[in-house]
Amino acid sequence: MGSTTSTARQWPATADEKDVIDAAVGFERVAPPAVAAQVYRSALVRWPDSLSLQMGVGNSLYAQGDKHAAAESFRAAALKHHSAPAWINLASTLLELGEYAQAQAAAREAVAASDATWLARAEAVLAETRQH
Repeated sequence: MGSTTSTARQWPATADEKDVIDAAVGFERVAPPAVAAQVYRSALVRWPDSLSLQMGVGNSLYAQGDKHAAAESFRAAALKHHSAPAWINLASTLLELGEYAQAQAAAREAVAASDATWLARAEAVLAETRQH
């Protein structure tokens, strides 16, 4: 990421968002979740409107076992991007945390935000929330 004076929060001026996302996803597959979350967060400083980076933070936090922080990351992504996958991840995580009313609300948002790709998964999560 540059010179010895760079920090994890600095990306080269020539860095491309798509390339950074691709690299972060690849890194996430082999890195400890806490380190992957740091990489995603550092990239979010540069590209704060990236749904992929925000979801990466949430997924890394979830893999790390920090479900509360993961839920907050998914919530931020869902609210900012009205993303079905973000709402689905939020609903699923809230279910695991025992926050059933919030999980059901998130699942309803997932259904509303879904296209054909995500509708079946969103409906499945909504059905799961209704069992509690």
